[in-house]
Amino acid sequence: MISGNRELSQEIKATLPEAVQAVGGLYQEHSGSLRPPGMADLWRQQAVSFPSFTFKIFGLGLALQTAHTVNGNENYSARLVAEQHFGDLSSVEARHVLGTILLSRTSRYPGVVDRDALFTYEAELMKREVGLLRRQDFETLTFDKVVQAVLLGDLHLSRQS
Repeated sequence: MISGNRELSQEIKATLPEAVQAVGGLYQEHSGSLRPPGMADLWRQQAVSFPSFTFKIFGLGLALQTAHTVNGNENYSARLVAEQHFGDLSSVEARHVLGTILLSRTSRYPGVVDRDALFTYEAELMKREVGLLRRQDFETLTFDKVVQAVLLGDLHLSRQS
């Protein structure tokens, strides 16, 4: 199994499928809710359970928190605007998580979208990071593949532009 140009360790190969399911499940369970009490503890528990992916798990939890805050502070549905950049994806769940990460990547600080951020440019970078290079890739990208890309560090959680 190769991610980018690097060979993955046996430990990562062994724990990746379980980590994707656990972290993806946590994300899906809480992506629509307004930060329930104890949310940080749930992400911390997942991070401790998968030490190879600790920082990426914390990062995804922070991205979700940032997206919730942005949606609460903006006078439009910021997430829907962000998700439009991934509208050609067949998977609604993949579109949702990519929209969440885009909001996080284009926030100046938690809760405020950086009006100077280039949403389209950042979204195009994200598409390359998850391997959306050909038209048929939009049909095959799944939520689990996006979560895997986050855990492996292929999909960056912070702005790249």
